[in-house]
Amino acid sequence: MGSSTSNLSSNSTRFENDAMLKVIANLIIQTDECMELLRVKKIFLMDLIRLCKDCRKNRQVILQMSVWQEWLISLAYMFLETQEEEEISYY
Repeated sequence: MGSSTSNLSSNSTRFENDAMLKVIANLIIQTDECMELLRVKKIFLMDLIRLCKDCRKNRQVILQMSVWQEWLISLAYMFLETQEEEEISYY
């Protein structure tokens, strides 16, 4: 999964190793907050949304993963304190 500026067509890009999505999400969740982490989190979520929005197979992969709701919701913020947190949570 590349960055949002990738030239790959998102409707032809498929998740090859969906277990890595959960690993990446867990690494992000467990990392201490800093500006770089906020940037990484935002890019990860933007790419994930784009790849799922444009490809039915990718949506199916996510929905078939165990506890996908838990790790996906854990990436958002419930009590927004900064503009960056708002951008991540409302994207």
